[in-house]
Amino acid sequence: NERRLDPPEGAHQPGMAERGGAALAAAVPGYVAKAVADTSRPKADTDHDALRLPAETIAFAAPPEKSGPLWPVLLAGACFLYLWWHAALLFDLVFVVAISRAAAQLHHAVAEGHVAHGLEGFAMVFFAIWWAWMNFTWFASAYDCDDVPYRLAVFVQITGALILAAGISRMFEVRGPAVAVIAGYVVMRLALVAQWLRAAAGDPARRPTVLRYAAGIALVQVGWVALAFLPNLWIPGFLTFLVLELAVPVWAERHTPTTWHPHHIAERYGLLTIIVLGESILSSTLAVQSVVDAGDALGALVPIIVGGP
Repeated sequence: NERRLDPPEGAHQPGMAERGGAALAAAVPGYVAKAVADTSRPKADTDHDALRLPAETIAFAAPPEKSGPLWPVLLAGACFLYLWWHAALLFDLVFVVAISRAAAQLHHAVAEGHVAHGLEGFAMVFFAIWWAWMNFTWFASAYDCDDVPYRLAVFVQITGALILAAGISRMFEVRGPAVAVIAGYVVMRLALVAQWLRAAAGDPARRPTVLRYAAGIALVQVGWVALAFLPNLWIPGFLTFLVLELAVPVWAERHTPTTWHPHHIAERYGLLTIIVLGESILSSTLAVQSVVDAGDALGALVPIIVGGP
């Protein structure tokens, strides 16, 4: 008794190509449905092609999108692993970059006749760079566990050194506190505070000394942040917190001296010295090259060549 209702005349009826193409396109990833023109069919039949649905045509495989070469990814991964293993060397290199930025600003100040201002700014920046580097070096000599949290803290200090280096030129321009320099220094010092707190958990015998380091450094950083908003007190404030920074190790080591390894200290100081000398040689080479390219007399370069970098 069932009665099948035929579609009205002129209505679209899905054919085998439509059903098969739609099913294949939906079931197989990477397949798409596209209209295929067939000029051998009568024109009356091909006129209906414009009215066909996209799935009414035969589905065929579309070529997958070509990806880029894999070697840049592998090279970047290899470089990251290398720097991860040699975090101490990268740490020294970044600090040398900051020293180079300070030296460049000193050169500009001297060339413009502002010798006193240049020496003052260089001394302040160099103290921040040197003190942060030396504190971490002596900490690493006693508590270098070389695990993942330790290396992550090293990279945080590297980030702080880069922030500090980015604000050196601004500090020489304003002749006062630069937010980037103070922020970079505080980032480095707070990362060291986290490392001291971690060392306190693993060295109960020297825990009072380690906690003194962490507390003293943290309190001084609060003062540096406050000084950034008091530019009128920059010089006396800088000298005050400089003395407090130097006093923290003296106060902390009075309880129980921390251990250190002479070979490690000598190696770290030697590496930093070699990198600084390399930067000096590069700067001297560029200076000589600029004079030669300008066509000036080479006689003016004799003192530099004889004296060395």
